[in-house]
Amino acid sequence: MKNLRIAEIMLNEPESQVVDIFRQVGISEITGTLNREFPDFRNFRFDEPWDYTSMLKYKMNFEERGLKLSVIEDNPPMEKIIYGLPEKEEQLESVAKLIENMGKLGISVWCYNWMATGWFRSRHTFTGRGGALVGGFDIKDAEYYNTPKLGKIGKDSLWKNLENFLKFIIPIAEESNVMLAMHPDDPPIEELFGVARIMNSFESFKHLVEVTSSHD
Repeated sequence: MKNLRIAEIMLNEPESQVVDIFRQVGISEITGTLNREFPDFRNFRFDEPWDYTSMLKYKMNFEERGLKLSVIEDNPPMEKIIYGLPEKEEQLESVAKLIENMGKLGISVWCYNWMATGWFRSRHTFTGRGGALVGGFDIKDAEYYNTPKLGKIGKDSLWKNLENFLKFIIPIAEESNVMLAMHPDDPPIEELFGVARIMNSFESFKHLVEVTSSHD
């Protein structure tokens, strides 16, 4: 049996106190995002978060604190890819650049998702253990939200667009030595705001493996 590897997700640059806690509990690997912070008050950047220089700086900031950036759980804009819109080419190029730069930097896993509406919490005021306020989802709350700006999309279209995306990205990932990891739908329901969700069951992931294997 392979050893279990534990990686903590970091949403921003690592802080010294947080890094100390990670080391104390034995965490040495990090699941990172794409660094979208601007370098100064002008809100100007000379490259994108998925460009090589930006990712190199982000990775080095972890390494200087003794942490290995092993996973990216984030992505450039992908809504046009997921919806299969004609203008998706630019977004595909950005995703390809992300994967290629991950390969160059030795970041071995990309965690992506296929949620047309993204992950969703209907409220952040639910009461948890000890009276703590926590985020959560209540399907009744969804009645008060509008359909997303790109409109509705069904399961068949989502699966078709996902398969087309895999045809494009798998060869690039293999060449870059980067593994793809699909994030489950959050929440794992059949539909949200009239938009289907397809990665919400064991059967869905089994089908994903079958679709992926067909492009070996």
